[in-house]
Amino acid sequence: MANFSVRARAVDMLGRQQIAGIPTAFHELFKNAHDAYARRVEVDYFRADRELMLRDNGDGMSLVDFEGKWLTLGTESKVDANRKDDAAQKEGPRGLKLRKILGEKGIGRLAIAAIGPVVLVMTRCDPDVVKEDKLTVALVHWGLFETPGVELSAIDIPIISLPGGTLPGAEEVKSLIDSVEACIDLLLPRQLRQGMALKVEDAERLKRREASTRERKRKFSSDLNRVLDLIERGEPAEKAHGLKGELFERLSNLDSADDEDAASRLLEIEREFVSRLEAIEGQSTLTRPRGLAPSPPVEAAWKAYEQAAGNIRATVFEPVRAAITHAISDYKVERGLGVERQKRAMDALEREKSESLSEVRRLRREAEQALTLVQAALRVPARMRDFTRSARGAKRVTVRDVLGDLRPLSSGERDPADALHVSRTHHEITLKRLAVIPQNGGGRDSLPPELQLACHKNRDAGDFCDVYGRMRWDDVAPTLTTGCTDVTRGRYAHPRDNRAITLREAARLQTFPDQYRFAGNRSQIAEQIGNAVPFEMIRRLIGGLRQTFPCP
Repeated sequence: MANFSVRARAVDMLGRQQIAGIPTAFHELFKNAHDAYARRVEVDYFRADRELMLRDNGDGMSLVDFEGKWLTLGTESKVDANRKDDAAQKEGPRGLKLRKILGEKGIGRLAIAAIGPVVLVMTRCDPDVVKEDKLTVALVHWGLFETPGVELSAIDIPIISLPGGTLPGAEEVKSLIDSVEACIDLLLPRQLRQGMALKVEDAERLKRREASTRERKRKFSSDLNRVLDLIERGEPAEKAHGLKGELFERLSNLDSADDEDAASRLLEIEREFVSRLEAIEGQSTLTRPRGLAPSPPVEAAWKAYEQAAGNIRATVFEPVRAAITHAISDYKVERGLGVERQKRAMDALEREKSESLSEVRRLRREAEQALTLVQAALRVPARMRDFTRSARGAKRVTVRDVLGDLRPLSSGERDPADALHVSRTHHEITLKRLAVIPQNGGGRDSLPPELQLACHKNRDAGDFCDVYGRMRWDDVAPTLTTGCTDVTRGRYAHPRDNRAITLREAARLQTFPDQYRFAGNRSQIAEQIGNAVPFEMIRRLIGGLRQTFPCP
């Protein structure tokens, strides 16, 4: 007996290499926040440090969940989540409206690798529903999964648990880094260990390498002034003005303090500023006008910072984070693998940085235009009802209407007058199955046991129920795919003849006119037909929209 073995590079191929780009990676992470019943997700991007933080208020994970679900690829935790038998379930966690689960494959979290080489994960269950309130913290170094010749099971992910309501400090994060170092030492040949080891400096040395306390205070004061000026333009202006005066006075008192005391007091002021500013922002939140579209289940916010202002980052693990960033850079360059790819990636990121502002403006402009159109449509519900009513009154086109005048064919037969009306030659066993399946809508459930496929015998009756199925004369055609001329790919058997439909019949069902000329071989023509959107549907949809919503 033999078994599949999985290399660590499979994680890199399923994650970073499969994701089309950073926007797609964010899409996967936002879907995870939605499935966790988050009501808000925020992204903080620190441009100068090239660091990104994503946080949401959804249901977190326990240590068992993190190991059994987050670190398990292809987990079944979300499979069939949208097809639960319990029809009485009306609410999601914490009394929220039940949501449709967006993720099922169990690999979306690997998209993080497309955003950055290292991720620090912090997750916590709702303390009201668990017996033991714990914060689970893990450090994942995606560079390890790019190393050739390493088994997936050989890579250890360091995890620690902290009391709920606390955050990891420099010592905790350093212990995670030490565990990653130990993993590298076990994986790499001895002659490469020294060049590949992560060099982590302690927090005190890193603090001395940072800008002076006076320079940090100047930056913090500038950011504070800019943010509060924006808040003062709205409500409540008097609270913002009072907060500005109070904190500026406390900042000015730091000039007379020594460096060590000033650094400690500045961190206290930064922490206080963050909490009080959030309180003011919470009171000045705009409400949605009535009559417009309902609020989305998840509110998203993107915040970009040119400089690192006072924030949660500065009080949690900023020094160790800087060490990780430098260590990763040294790690990738010194190991001599992927250097050229890293250079190309850095060049691409620089181009992306220069284009990001114009791209954001363009996307915002398009979003505003789309919102205007949606709001206009919502203000005229009568027009939408008229459009829906006209669609219901349209003539129902059946398979008989489209295929009834074509010449009957048997397996392997062709119509001399039509190069596309040619039946494929079926195997003898396939012809036996088609002969047993009733005409006009029969399916594989009619097959006796000796004609059933082994893969169908071992599955539920509802799985792949359309394969070997016949179309119905007096019903609309099923959805066509690129395998529309193969009875093993869906309900693509002719309603009467013992064969699959021909390319001509498939083209007609997709409303291609008979005079339309396709390019390529028969397989390529089948792909063109299966991937097409029916011409007639597009024509009628656009015509109905023009009548219902005339352009100004």
